[in-house]
Formats: sequence, C-alpha cells, structure tokens
Amino acid sequence: MTKKNNHSLLTLALVASLTTTGEGIRQTWRSYPVFAQDNPTFTIPATVAEDTRVRIDGSTGMEQINEELKADFETKYPGTQVEVKYDGADTALEGLRKGEIDLAALGRPLTEAEQAEGFKEVSLGRFRKIAIIVGQGNPFTGSLTDEQFAQIWRGEITNWSEVGGPDVPIRVIDRPQESDTRQALSKYPVFEEKEFKSAPNAEVLGVDATLEEVAQALGEDGIGYGIYNKAEEIPEIRVLPMFDTLPDDEKYPFSQPLAYVYKDEPSEAARQFLGFAVGETPTAQVTPTPEPVVTPIPAVTPTPVATPTPEPVVTPTPVATPTPERAVTPIPAPVPIPIPAATPTPVATPTPVATPTPERAVTPIPAPVPIPIPAATPTPTPVVTPTPVVTPTPVVTPAPVPEPE
Repeated sequence: MTKKNNHSLLTLALVASLTTTGEGIRQTWRSYPVFAQDNPTFTIPATVAEDTRVRIDGSTGMEQINEELKADFETKYPGTQVEVKYDGADTALEGLRKGEIDLAALGRPLTEAEQAEGFKEVSLGRFRKIAIIVGQGNPFTGSLTDEQFAQIWRGEITNWSEVGGPDVPIRVIDRPQESDTRQALSKYPVFEEKEFKSAPNAEVLGVDATLEEVAQALGEDGIGYGIYNKAEEIPEIRVLPMFDTLPDDEKYPFSQPLAYVYKDEPSEAARQFLGFAVGETPTAQVTPTPEPVVTPIPAVTPTPVATPTPEPVVTPTPVATPTPERAVTPIPAPVPIPIPAATPTPVATPTPVATPTPERAVTPIPAPVPIPIPAATPTPTPVVTPTPVVTPTPVVTPAPVPEPE
C-alpha cells in the first residue's frame, strides 16, 4: 500500500460538487469545464545526486508553486539546483522540443495537437481560481453571472448600467492569446458558444505583464481577470463575486488547471522532481516469513462401536379379576319409644317472713374529760412579755339517745 505525498501545495482537492440552487446551479454547472487528469505515476526519491540540475520554464501562473517547490527540493536534497524561468507556455514547449529544459510549467491543459506531438502533462490539480477583477475606485459593487461576464468580454455589454451599475462605459483589460489564464477561460462552455474574442475596445497587455500592471490599467471603469491568490494581495484590486460567491468559495465557477509537462519520456532530473512534487512514497520491501513446517498428526484408530445390549422383554402383569360386590342388607328403621307425660311440680309453700331482731341499745361512750394543763410559769425575761393563759373551752355533754320503741 502506498502513502500519498502530503506536500501542502499539492494536496488541495479538486473543486467540489456545486451546491447552489435554482438557475444558479444550471448556470454554474454549464460554466464548468472538465479537463483530463490521467497522470503518470512517480515515486518520491530516497536520494538525489548532489550535482542534479532541474530546468523549468513556463507560465507566470505557476510562479508561486515553482518557487516553493524549488526551495523545498533544494532543502531536502542538498547540492541540487532548480532553475526557473517564466517565458510563457509556448516558449517553454519549444524549449522541450529542443531539449533545453526538463519541464514546462503550464497553467492550461495541453491541446490535442500538442498531445499528438508527444507532450505529456502531470496535473497538479485544478485549484487556482481565476478572479474577475476591477479597480478599487470602480463604482460597480454588484455580482455578475458567467454569461454577463462573457457578454462584457465579447463587447455585447458595454456599459456598467446594463448590469446594475452606474452609467459608465466598460473597458476590458485583456491578456495576449498565449496567456495560460486566458486559454483556461476559453475552455469554459460559456466562452465556447461563440468565438473567443475580446471586445473591440479591449486593452491587451504584454505576455509578461504582472498583476500590478493589470491593476494600474483597470482604473475606475475597467474589468479584467487574474489568479485570485495573487489578486487579493494587491490593494488596488477588488474581486467581483460571481453568482454572489467569491473565489474562496468552492462553488466559484472559474479555475485554472496547473501542470508540469515533459516530452516523450521525462529526463532523470524531471523524474526526480516530479516524484518529489506529486509522487508516492515507495512501498517498503517486505521479506516474506517462511511458513512453519507442520508435522502431520498420526491417524487416530477409531474406537470400535459397542454392540448395544438388547433390552429384556417385559411380561405384562395380568389384570386382576374384580371381586363381586356383596349384597347389603338394609338396617330397619328404629321403633320410637313413647315418652310418659311429665308430673306437674307441686306449688312451693311460701317461706314465712322472718321477724326482725330488735336492735340493741347502744350505750354511748362518754367523751373524755380533758385534764386541765397547769399554766407554765414563764421564765422572767427582761425582754419577752409573758404569754397569757388560754382558758379551756367547756366540754359539751351529749344529749341522751332516746330508746327505740
């Protein structure tokens, strides 16, 4: 199993499926071209000879990738050298024909004629968005569709008021025909419907014009195009939304395929550089583990099957003959014994009333006569006054109880 190279510049995914709704979906799908992506396979080299020199020429749209890969390659493989020029796609392909360079760096797909000639491309993925740009002072602040931009490009729309802006004429800032970015735009269906030709009043810049020069040419009424990640770094440039989306949204319609190209068979230097850029980590050689020798297990003698013992025949127990029931003699009903009439109880003679015993006369017990207690002789005290003697209460003699009659 192989492991893909995780280089930060080369693992960006292809533009994802578009998720807009309604007419936006149909227009955006219609504007999106399909490029061939059948890449040859390369392997990341473990080592590279110190005197290796890789010669690259091509489009300015590949500048950032070239410079970063150059720095990383020379750091990983000390003593190597990567030479980079930006003379344009056509000059680079001519250099391949003459054997003057190892790789051409293109920002467009190869044409059928170029493929038939033996040129082969190694795609880096379609991840460079093509931004539609105006100057910061341009009064138009709306969004365009791909159809509107194509009409502006061809000169069919000539005033900003026709797309919702002010009444100001539009100037188209174009690049030369050999520009990779221009050729990438030409592959979109919205531009293939008619001849890919810019407006009659379009201002065409040089093939090596930088985006800073494009910004100066835009002014307050111009419109142009360029690589988004570079355009957003220039303060004088403002990127217009397409279908209300900016290029940092994966639904944005315009992008530029980037690739390295070689002719027939890559040179050794080109093979090593491409392996580093887009290759796979080589699979480690695994020494097969010898299979252990298995000692056969001796056959097991089968145990003889025991002969089943026949079950004894059980003689059925004879059914007992039921004993006939004896006749039961009925017991005669008992004869009732007559009970004699009861003799009436004689009336009891009343008991005579007892004569009450006369109560005996109770002689009352005379009350005890209190014995007078002589008065105590007080101890003379100079302070205490003697207590007066209390006269005893006379005893009342009870009246005699009358005799009962």
